[in-house]
Amino acid sequence: MNKQEMSHILDKKARFDAVGEAISKNIMTGREKIILDCFFDIDGIYHEYIVLNWDRESGGFEAANAECNSLTADVRQLSEMLNGGYYGQCDTYSRYKEGSSKLTLPEEWK
Repeated sequence: MNKQEMSHILDKKARFDAVGEAISKNIMTGREKIILDCFFDIDGIYHEYIVLNWDRESGGFEAANAECNSLTADVRQLSEMLNGGYYGQCDTYSRYKEGSSKLTLPEEWK
């Protein structure tokens, strides 16, 4: 992944996370945190998932694959997830997350 691609993804993540924060804090969704999780799995393969976390104590969450989506497609998927449980991809997400590394810009690119 080059600098331009990574910068674009991190910008999209920041924008989506801002939408998620606004929804989770201002609309009665029952979700504590809504994020676009961008990461490399243990094999170095890149993934993007929309993740809705319930309260910290239960550890419950919903996850949906968002790879190659635009920001508007991610928001559309989020709205569908808010209107009903979406659990079909949670096990896959959890498997990819195990041993994963966060997507960040290398210092020399900043």
